[in-house]
Amino acid sequence: HALAWDPFGHYIAVAGHTTGVQRFSAEGWHAQPNLERMDTLEPAYSVRWSPDGNLLAASGGRLPPSVNIWNGRSARRERQLLPDTDTILTIAWSHDSALLAAGSAGGRIDVWSTRDWRSVRLLNGQADQITDLDFSYDDQFLSSKSADGTVVLWDTRSWREVVRLPDPGTGHGLFAPLAFHPKQMMLATLGRNGNALRIWEINATSMTPKPRPRAVPQKDEPIPPHLVNAVKEQRVILFAGAGISIEALGVTTLSVRQGLVQDIKKQHSSYNDSQRSFEEVADEWACLHDLLTLQNKLAALIPQDRPPSLSHVAAVKLFPKIVTTNWDLLFEEAYRGTEPPWQKLVADTDADNLNAGSRALLKIHGCASQPASLIATSKQFETYHLTHPRLLKCVGQLLEGYPTLFVGYGLGDEHIRRVVSTAAHLRGDRAYRLYVVGFFDDVRANLLRKRQFEVIQADASSFLPRLAARVR
Repeated sequence: HALAWDPFGHYIAVAGHTTGVQRFSAEGWHAQPNLERMDTLEPAYSVRWSPDGNLLAASGGRLPPSVNIWNGRSARRERQLLPDTDTILTIAWSHDSALLAAGSAGGRIDVWSTRDWRSVRLLNGQADQITDLDFSYDDQFLSSKSADGTVVLWDTRSWREVVRLPDPGTGHGLFAPLAFHPKQMMLATLGRNGNALRIWEINATSMTPKPRPRAVPQKDEPIPPHLVNAVKEQRVILFAGAGISIEALGVTTLSVRQGLVQDIKKQHSSYNDSQRSFEEVADEWACLHDLLTLQNKLAALIPQDRPPSLSHVAAVKLFPKIVTTNWDLLFEEAYRGTEPPWQKLVADTDADNLNAGSRALLKIHGCASQPASLIATSKQFETYHLTHPRLLKCVGQLLEGYPTLFVGYGLGDEHIRRVVSTAAHLRGDRAYRLYVVGFFDDVRANLLRKRQFEVIQADASSFLPRLAARVR
């Protein structure tokens, strides 16, 4: 299941399913004497040497699950840790060898101090098995990857969650690792089916520990029958956000923002982006160059050759009209060659050609294939109602006249809230249902319900294929 070199390259340790933990010497590659009381650790799932080379730790066992600590040279067992938890799948040492963390199949993380082997923290923040753990090079953060599709960074001073990253894993199994850069604040994660390697650049100065959120449902709720029936009758409009494109595109708003930040820092090394929003960074980049150059830069940061996801394919089959703020071309790839053909509305003048009976894709924030159409700066958002009145009117009429399904949005975007609020005001007593899909805590869910949304607690990235299966 795992292997590890000691820091000096003298030994290699291997964790096996039926063999427990074995050590081999780099001099002649001979097997070393068995570790003391190794029989309590079968199967062994993870093995790690402490960075100072003094200790060897391994996790596993059945009754009970445990973490065993051996002297790295004498093979004498120094300690057996017995956390009251499920099978322990992965372990990690801090770089100063002062802390040892262990992640379980139930999504729990135990942290011990190696000074007295006292438990210093129990972390519960992920809904499925922990597939890997790692400490940052300065031990400021502990990162944990879970089969629930998230990576969490924990502040090791307060042990609070500071950020949660969407990173779908490989499901249940020991095949979804992560690793911090040895000298920089960068994190690599391996995502779904081993086909998505992501490198996250972490701005530690902008992070403050966040209160641990209340648990929200992590199992998909059933799809309401009245939504299924309305979709069957082609009466629902889809409002699609970035949440359905991240996995297929491999690019996030954060990564695009960082591309702009890096350019600015080349000219102004003192530039501090920690308190700046995406729109503010775009404003400043455009000020250093010009708006059209900014739009061309943004278009270049969006891959235009990616195949559509199952969500995009399902969307073009299910919905007669799709509204999206996404710049990518995944919907276009999904409907390429389909009959009847789709209309695509990007510019404000395109709205004049919208045919009520046709299938149409409204890209209200522009399209990467038409860089001059991209909406990115604060001024563009603030004046959107002046520059795109006809396109806004089309969106308002759709929201006013049809049930609408929001997928891939946290609905924190001020511009989207304004569009929806305007349409809700226009509908008045003739309100059609508004559905929103995602995992929301109780407070956000109640807020959405007060704003006339029917909340469906479900994974946004897989909801549309599920809906398509129900419709079939």
